[in-house]
Amino acid sequence: MTTAVAEAIGAGKVGIRLSPMHHVQGMHETDEADVRATYGHLVDALRPLGLAYLSVLHSDPAGELVQELRRRFDGPVIANSGFGTVTTREEAVALIDSAHADAVAVGRPVIANPDLVERWAGQHPENTPDASTFYGPGAEGYTDYPVLAQA
Repeated sequence: MTTAVAEAIGAGKVGIRLSPMHHVQGMHETDEADVRATYGHLVDALRPLGLAYLSVLHSDPAGELVQELRRRFDGPVIANSGFGTVTTREEAVALIDSAHADAVAVGRPVIANPDLVERWAGQHPENTPDASTFYGPGAEGYTDYPVLAQA
């Protein structure tokens, strides 16, 4: 499927997200050797496609597994540690500064802070996300958080 999409629209417009050892919905990957072999094989197959990026959701993006996948992919890697926790500015900066990722994916902080880049750059306080408004049908919780100039 990834090959077909890359051929149809161009590999430079295609990225893929992998979530090794993300135990959700009854799926459990507990054998680390098997996980390494499975995801390593997958990344080896993806590498020749020349995809735009590989996004890896894992609780330890600086750890051996994710870094092995990064080396094997040999292209831009987006790290995401969001296993039920919010990625902080400090974690994101550390991952970039230590060359463990080319970018860091964040979700909830971006929803609550439409100006997150400016806030993080200036180390300004962040709005607190209101989870009760997530996945709602309207704008509440998505477009109504104040920006720094309004705060």
